[in-house]
Amino acid sequence: RRPEVGSDRWCVTWKLYHPDGTPMPHDACPMAVALREGRPVRNAEAIAETPDGRRIWFEPYPTPLRDATGAVTGGVNVLRDISARKEMERELRRRTAQLDAFLETAVVGLHRVDADGRIVWANAAEADLLGYTVDEYVGRDIRDMHVDREAIEEILARLRAGEALREFEAQLRAKDGSVRTVLIDSSGYFEDGRFVHSQCITRDVTERKKAEEAVARLAAIVESSDDAIVSKTLDGVIRSWNRGAEAMFGYTAEEAIGRRITLIIPDHRLSEEDDVLARLRRGEKIDHYETVRRRKDGRLIDVSLTVSPLRDRTGRIIGAAKVARDITDRKRLEAARLADERAARNRAERMNEAKDEFLAVVSHELRTPLNAILGWAHVMASESTDAARMKEGLEAIRRNALQQSQLVSDLLDVSSIVAGVIRLANEEVLLDRVVSAAVQAFRPAAEAKGVRLEADAAGNLVVLGDPQRLQQIVGNLLGNAVKFTAPGGRVSVRAFTPDGRRAEIFVEDDGQGIPPEQFERLFERFRQGDASSTRRHGGLGLGLSIVKRLTDLQGGTVDARSAGPGKGAVFTVRLPLRRSSSASDDSSRPRPTRTNGAPH
Repeated sequence: RRPEVGSDRWCVTWKLYHPDGTPMPHDACPMAVALREGRPVRNAEAIAETPDGRRIWFEPYPTPLRDATGAVTGGVNVLRDISARKEMERELRRRTAQLDAFLETAVVGLHRVDADGRIVWANAAEADLLGYTVDEYVGRDIRDMHVDREAIEEILARLRAGEALREFEAQLRAKDGSVRTVLIDSSGYFEDGRFVHSQCITRDVTERKKAEEAVARLAAIVESSDDAIVSKTLDGVIRSWNRGAEAMFGYTAEEAIGRRITLIIPDHRLSEEDDVLARLRRGEKIDHYETVRRRKDGRLIDVSLTVSPLRDRTGRIIGAAKVARDITDRKRLEAARLADERAARNRAERMNEAKDEFLAVVSHELRTPLNAILGWAHVMASESTDAARMKEGLEAIRRNALQQSQLVSDLLDVSSIVAGVIRLANEEVLLDRVVSAAVQAFRPAAEAKGVRLEADAAGNLVVLGDPQRLQQIVGNLLGNAVKFTAPGGRVSVRAFTPDGRRAEIFVEDDGQGIPPEQFERLFERFRQGDASSTRRHGGLGLGLSIVKRLTDLQGGTVDARSAGPGKGAVFTVRLPLRRSSSASDDSSRPRPTRTNGAPH
């Protein structure tokens, strides 16, 4: 409004307002105060409203005018429009309030530390990070918050030197005593080159650190595992391949990653992969699935697979983790175990058969002489038995009693040998005496059967052993030879040394011989030719088993040879010599010639 000079009064404003927006009476305006009080008014602000309703901020500078006597005669005023400045201040306050609100409510920790290390300001997130309220936190020494004293001193020194910190890792102790791992971003605020305070951002990475450590541990476990651990997409493309997979399948990680998992699947197993992927898409886990995979060199191996779906943060299935364990050796061991079980069952069956056969043989062989004894005893009890008949009966009883006694002795010998309780003498024994005693014992039986018995033993052959058991060895072989040699046949026993270090005893006959299929089990217990021979000749089939065990116990060996059925057999016992006399004509005899493929 333009005033009319000379007619308008001293206040030219339509309406005035105090800075707080309340109406200002005209007599309270700055000019009225200056005229009334006779002084200049400074640093005042007011708001004027124009006739069109606009409000303008202004600064007045009213100054009284005086005459020569000093009386106030009027005044002069200067008004400066400060509306733009006020708008800027209002915007600044708004922005400052927004910034303060942002800092106070930020989810990341913020704080300031002065030159002495005292916390001068912190937002709620910073205090809450360590379990404090803001009032409890502000005013504390920042050094008390750090676990590592040297770390905080380094931080403060670097900030005072004008250096900015980026993701400085530190450990802070919370109010409850727990330790939080944080990353600190900080810089210093300076005025006139003087450090005033730091400006710090603190991020809690405790859980992330634990997760990283867990991932690192898991990665180390995966990488060091002997099992093959592989990840793949739902399309079957390999994404990771550990050292165990390299060792198991022969492909390096560089060769495998990016290729399809069918790389290691045999052609006849490719359909399995489609089934596995379908189950994974349904979220299923596959445990201990046994199958076959192919190595780089083409070799097939047995594996046990465990396949689990991999999910992203939203829970969506994006791939699979596969653990493969090589079970080739286990399969081989299982096959061997099954074979052993089958063999054990077969052995058990054979043992049962042998037991049944043994019981039948024992029953028959023990009952036969017993029946003869009882029969003759019944005959001899008759009053009409004459002297000749009585003598015949006594001889039959004696013979059958001796046979039964021998059967019992053989059983006891085998039992003692198997139990490991048999006791053997260890003395010097002349072999020619052993051979002579055995021959004399069996000569009557040979003559009664019409079998010619020959003997030839070198003198001065000395072995360490049990003389009775050595005689039993030779006697059992002679008894077998006589038993299986037809009337008119020949049995010979010879003893000599071929090299001065061992003695060899040959027992040869020209009897029914040994079928080739019987050699493998010839020295087993209860084995004696075919069943018909056993029944025809009698015996428990223990003689050769006893021979072998007694020979082994005295440091020797025994074997048998035969040119075949009907062509006789020869048994050879070899014993280490204790000493031999080179001056003896007997011990230096030439080695016997061979007949039917056996020494003679």
